[in-house]
Amino acid sequence: MSKTGTLHHKLTRYLAAGCGWLIVFYEWLHVSQQAPGRDEMTLVLVLAPALFLIHTGAIAWISHSKRLAARGKRGLITRYTSPVFSQDHLGRKLMINEKSLESKEIEINIDGEVKSYAPAAETSPESKEFGTALDRDVKSYAPADEVWG
Repeated sequence: MSKTGTLHHKLTRYLAAGCGWLIVFYEWLHVSQQAPGRDEMTLVLVLAPALFLIHTGAIAWISHSKRLAARGKRGLITRYTSPVFSQDHLGRKLMINEKSLESKEIEINIDGEVKSYAPAAETSPESKEFGTALDRDVKSYAPADEVWG
């Protein structure tokens, strides 16, 4: 976002908040004039401290959150936990070769209760012609971005 966009956004927020407070003041005056025994001093004694406390509390909470974010901490409890991939949905143990994370293609092998992921062997363009041994192989090849991402 550009600097002018940020300034425009901030100005719009302040203008909207100011209009909201003008409506509150107008209605408070309107109601206080209709109620018996009420005067404008009530507005100053009740609404002004409330206005101050609301804004002070909001500023304190926002600055507290910014300090936590700057330190990289989100509090004591987090709702998100990183998933652990130790089994697939059929209960087979997963064996993941770290090199397969950067590989363009991966090879997926299933041997009983173990499913393994390994980088696929680099093949020459000639071996990908129709009818080669690679086409009749039982192993499964998939692009890595379909598997990991």
